[in-house]
Amino acid sequence: MKIELTGDDKQKVKLINYLNRNKIDFSNLEELESHLVTTEQKKIDFNARKTELKWIHWLDKTALNYVPKWFNFLRWIVLLGFLNYLSETSNDWKVKLIYLISMFGLFVYLQGYFYSYKFEGVPLIKSEAYKRHISFFLSLAVLTATWLFIRSVIPIIKN
Repeated sequence: MKIELTGDDKQKVKLINYLNRNKIDFSNLEELESHLVTTEQKKIDFNARKTELKWIHWLDKTALNYVPKWFNFLRWIVLLGFLNYLSETSNDWKVKLIYLISMFGLFVYLQGYFYSYKFEGVPLIKSEAYKRHISFFLSLAVLTATWLFIRSVIPIIKN
């Protein structure tokens, strides 16, 4: 396959070297696109058929990408819990406002994060519009779970 190098040639050369080094077949465009890092929506296909080796590769890649994000998210939860604790114990409207703004900011971040994924093969959901709304509901579910977690941990901290 011939690749015309235009624009940012260094990045394309790095990509070609990476693909060759890892013996990744990029003769088909879909396989090549799966290795590119873009700001476009990432595809999550619930109907995907993968070999065991591909699942292991996916698990390794996912762990390396998302475990650091998980611990960063846990730091956010600790900070939100601290703000919630302060707002309840001090009854200061400024602390409550900071807490509410922070929760709203988390919701907006989560919605943007989940919107960067394109969900395919979701049972009972065929409409593209409904697939796009999944990000909103996932964000709302994670935010609600975070709020419930914080609410359940505060009594433990007080004791």
